[in-house]
Amino acid sequence: MNFGIMKCEIEWWRRVRPRGTTGSSPTRRHEAPQAKRWCRLFAVHGALLAVPLPALGALTSFDLSFATSGQSMWGPGTALQLDADQTIMGTTWGSLSNPALSFNNIGDQILPSPTFPFFRVTQYGADIRYYGLGSMGLSYDYHFDSGSVNVNYPLRISLDLPEQVNPGEKVVIGTSYELLPGALMTTNSPEFSFGLNFDYRLANRLTVRPCNDGCGATQTIVNQDTGNASFELFGFDSRTAGFSSALDLIENPDPPDSNEQNKKKSLALKILDKLPASTEVGSVTVQIPDIDTDSSASGGPSPAGTLTSTGEDDFITARMDVDTVLLALAGLPNIQDPGPINVGPIGGQYSFIDAGIGTAMVITQDFAFQGRPILLLRLADGTIVQAPLGETIEFDLPAGVAEGDLLEIQAQVLLENIFSNNTGLRLDPQGDLRIGYVEAHADFFGSNFDIDWDAGPAFSRNLRLSGPAISGIFGDQWALDFGALGLDPLGIRVGDPQPVPLPAAFWPLAGASGLLLARCRRRL
Repeated sequence: MNFGIMKCEIEWWRRVRPRGTTGSSPTRRHEAPQAKRWCRLFAVHGALLAVPLPALGALTSFDLSFATSGQSMWGPGTALQLDADQTIMGTTWGSLSNPALSFNNIGDQILPSPTFPFFRVTQYGADIRYYGLGSMGLSYDYHFDSGSVNVNYPLRISLDLPEQVNPGEKVVIGTSYELLPGALMTTNSPEFSFGLNFDYRLANRLTVRPCNDGCGATQTIVNQDTGNASFELFGFDSRTAGFSSALDLIENPDPPDSNEQNKKKSLALKILDKLPASTEVGSVTVQIPDIDTDSSASGGPSPAGTLTSTGEDDFITARMDVDTVLLALAGLPNIQDPGPINVGPIGGQYSFIDAGIGTAMVITQDFAFQGRPILLLRLADGTIVQAPLGETIEFDLPAGVAEGDLLEIQAQVLLENIFSNNTGLRLDPQGDLRIGYVEAHADFFGSNFDIDWDAGPAFSRNLRLSGPAISGIFGDQWALDFGALGLDPLGIRVGDPQPVPLPAAFWPLAGASGLLLARCRRRL
C-alpha cells in the first residue's frame, strides 16, 4: 500500500470539499462526480488489502568442503606411497624395576629410650641398589611417493526453493554456488629415501637408602638414560641426491651448508685434444629434480574456480670455463686459478678472471584443477533429478503426491572436475663472470693462532635466461576422485488447501481503509 498516494488523495478531498459549505452549488455539483470517483478509488484500495500476499521462495545455503589427498599426478587413482620403519635385529638386557646389583647392610640395635627405663629398637646401615638397562639393534626405514596431488575445495551452495507447488505445476529450484577462501591444491613430486640405522638405549640408576637411628627416604645418586636413540649407518634421499654414512659424521661432523650442495653431483669435462690432459674445462652437474607446488604460487583460484600451480627444477647443468679454454689454446698460463701458494706458515690463492658459459636443462610442471559441482535430487518415488549448480532445475511432481502433502527430497552434491598435468623440458642459457679475487691464510704455532683474509671479487655477475621449451615429457587430464556430500533433507508443500495466513499488518490497514471509505460516503 502506497500511503503517499493516499495522503495526496485526502489532501485533494479536503481542498475540493471545504468545511462550512451547505446546500448544493454549481461548484459542488460539478465536483461531486469527481469525489465519487475518488471514493471508488478508496474502495479499490480496501479490496487490495484483502488479497493475501503470495508466498515467497525460501533461500537455503549450505557450506561444503570437498577434499582429497594422495591422488596420483600421472593418472586416475591413488598415488603409490610406501612408508616403513622396521627393526631387523636387536637385543635387550637389564631392567629398571629389578636391581642388577644390591647391597643391603641394615641391622637392628637396641638404644635407650629418651624416657627411662624403656628401650627402643632402631636400624642402622644402608641399602644400595643398581639398576641397568640396555638395548641395541639394527633397523631400516624407507619412504616412496610416486607423485601425488592434494585438493581442498570449499563451496557455499544456495538453493531457492518454492514454499508451495500446486498439482500440475512444475517444481522450479534456483541454484547458485561460490568458491570459499581456503581453496588449495598442492603437488608432491616423486621421491624416495632409505636409511639403515643403529638403534640403542643405555640407562643407569643408583639408589641409596641410609639408616642411622632410623632409615630415611631412598635417594637417587645416579640417573642416566639416553632414551630410544639411533644414528644412521647408511642412507640415501632423492630430495637431496645425497648419500650419507656414519663415516661422514666422523670425518665431517658439520652439516652441509645447504641441500642444494648435496643435490649436485659434478663430473669433470676434459675436451679439445690441444689442451693438456689435466686441464678441466668445465663441469656437468646432474641432480634429481624435486618439484613441490601449491596453488597459492599463482594467486589461488580464479573467478571461474580454477586452481593452478607451476614448479620447476634443474635436471642437468653444463658449464664451460671460457677463460681456461682460451688461455690453453693460446699457450698462456692459467691465470684463472693457478692453485694454492704456500710459503712457510703463509698460504693462499688468487684468481684474476673466471668466465663461464653453459646451459641448464630444466624440468617444468604445470598443474590445473577446475571443479564443477552437480546437484543430485532423489524424490520419494526413486526419481533422480540432477543438474549443474548455477542452473535452474525444473521437474514434474512425482506420481502419487496429493494436495496437502509434503514433497520430501534427498539431496547430494557431486564434484565433477578436470585435473591436468603438463610436464616438459626447457633449456636455459646462462653465464657468469668474476674478476679479481684473493684469499690468504697464516698458521702460526700450530692451530693456536690462525689468520684468514680474503678480498674480492672486484666484479661479479651471473646471468640466466629462460630459454625455449624443447619437448613435452607428459601431458594429460582426468578427474580426481571425490566422494559425494549430502545436504539436509528438503521439503516443499504441495497445494496446501488451508488459507494462506494474512500478513500481520492486514487488519490495521483494512480498518483504516474502511474508516476512510465510510467518511467519504457520508460527505457525499
